[in-house]
Amino acid sequence: MGQLSAVVKLASGAPMFALLWRADEGISDGLAAVLVDMNGASFILTWALDAVMLAAAGGVIIATRCLPRWLG
Repeated sequence: MGQLSAVVKLASGAPMFALLWRADEGISDGLAAVLVDMNGASFILTWALDAVMLAAAGGVIIATRCLPRWLG
């Protein structure tokens, strides 16, 4: 799950890179908005993936008591 989160985070840079790459050639306002929205959506998706990963880690910590309960 952590690897998937990292991949999504790295891929979220692609729309912004495309926006900067083509900015001097003239880009429509609609396309720029879509690229920025794609970046924002992947940022939120990263939060969801991190939440699932942290919940799983918390469950393992509480179940196995490998760390203090307050850390779980």
